[in-house]
Amino acid sequence: MKKALSLLYLTALMLALITLMTSCSVFKKSTDKAECNHRDKNDDQICDRCAEGYDDGEEPKNRTVTDIFGFVYLIPADNQANAYLTGYKGNELNVVIPSTCEGLPVSSISTNAFANKSITSVHIPASVKFVAGDAFSGCYNLKSITVAQTSKSFVSIDGNLYSKDGRRLIAYALGKEDTVFNIPEGVTSVGYSTFEGARNLKEITFPYGVDIIHPKMFKGSSIESVSIPGSVTEIGESAFEDCVNLVSVTIGNGVSLIDYHAFKNCSSLESIVIPNSVMTFGEMVFEGCTSLKSAVIGSGISNGPYGMFEGCTALESVIINEGAYAIFPFAFRGCVSLRSVTIPETVKTIYGYAFQGCASLDEIVIPDRVNTIQGYTFSGCTSLISIRIPKNVTEITVETFSGCTSLVSIEFSNNLTKIRNKAFYDCKSLVDINIPNTVTDISVSAFEGCTSLTQITLPDGLSIIQSRLFYGCSSLVSINIPKNVTYIQSYAFAGCDNLNEVVFDNPDNWSTTNAPLIFNERIKNPKAAAKYLKDDYSAQSWHRR
Repeated sequence: MKKALSLLYLTALMLALITLMTSCSVFKKSTDKAECNHRDKNDDQICDRCAEGYDDGEEPKNRTVTDIFGFVYLIPADNQANAYLTGYKGNELNVVIPSTCEGLPVSSISTNAFANKSITSVHIPASVKFVAGDAFSGCYNLKSITVAQTSKSFVSIDGNLYSKDGRRLIAYALGKEDTVFNIPEGVTSVGYSTFEGARNLKEITFPYGVDIIHPKMFKGSSIESVSIPGSVTEIGESAFEDCVNLVSVTIGNGVSLIDYHAFKNCSSLESIVIPNSVMTFGEMVFEGCTSLKSAVIGSGISNGPYGMFEGCTALESVIINEGAYAIFPFAFRGCVSLRSVTIPETVKTIYGYAFQGCASLDEIVIPDRVNTIQGYTFSGCTSLISIRIPKNVTEITVETFSGCTSLVSIEFSNNLTKIRNKAFYDCKSLVDINIPNTVTDISVSAFEGCTSLTQITLPDGLSIIQSRLFYGCSSLVSINIPKNVTYIQSYAFAGCDNLNEVVFDNPDNWSTTNAPLIFNERIKNPKAAAKYLKDDYSAQSWHRR
């Protein structure tokens, strides 16, 4: 009987356990979806335990991890199998980078990861496959970069970081005390900002094969001389900016691009030769090169750069190679010491402001092939004495010679048709001007402020004497108004204090805006006409019916 009861009990117990297990399994399976919130590395939204799909309604996010040694890592949402080293908050000077973070391999050292830190050495583990070129920017005490011998990506040579094959210089230890650095043969690429701020480096030698001087490569360094081999095709933006000790630069004949601000503020640079191979030239390349005295400009530049040598206050002489087709905008603006410029016969265009403010330029020969001289080209050239306008130039544009206070002589082109606004404004030394009869349009204030002008011959084809054309020409004694002129605008002769004779080739039916027929009826002779033009009626416009 007892045996039968025991068997019955065991049977019931087993049934209960089976029921419990079944219910637990059902419970487990039903709750796995809520409990298993993790995702695998590919974000498949599949539970690793129950293998069922689920959606928690959230997208994976980048995670930032800072370990106890001060290393800062990024574990990106799109690659959760790797950790990227992005920063360092530790105090160690001799840094050994860990190979893992939370069990994930440290595969990358990101841009500016150690920027401006006082570290003196750094060791890179074999797990790292990528190092940004500026990962150690501003580390001016860094004397050595070493790499694990088992690394498949990098090698250390003399404490500098190279690609495993030795063809790329990735990082230079900025704290090295060496003053001369010879980049090893076989190197064909040097990283961005590699030598930026290097305080001890004075001279560098590039092997033939390096193809690009990348942006900011030497910015703010103490480099004094550099020779760029013919294999280099580009000098990048700000490559030598703020290299205040740079005295000598040799640019190879393979360079086709010199980019924006490449030599900005190289205040010790004394001379430069731009080879004919250079086709593209950035803006303000030599801005702030205050010691630059001489320059040779190649013939290949074709992109029309602004301000090639603007503000180079010590620049005295410039040679432009035969084959060049233009002098570009603002090319020599503010070059107050410039005295000599050789322009080849191949030049066709002189762009606006090219020589503005070249206060020492007293003579310049413009070739006959030039057909365009744009506005403000020679304005403020206070030492310029004489100028010959080439035969192919048909227009003198806005303020081309304004402020040329020493200009005495102008030889006009016989093909000239227009003289624009303020073209000779404030040319205080001009005495005698003969304008060719081909000119039909002389614009507002073209000769305003020419205080020494005593005689001028106006062209027969002129129909309007425009406003303020001779305003303030206080030495002008007489003027002949050609027969085709029908309109004299207001203030055309205002301030002409010595004007005492005006001869009208066609004296009939002249009147002012506020008075009837004053020439025939009220002005009896040319001297009286002069009085009205410069004084009583200077504010009025004169018309001929």
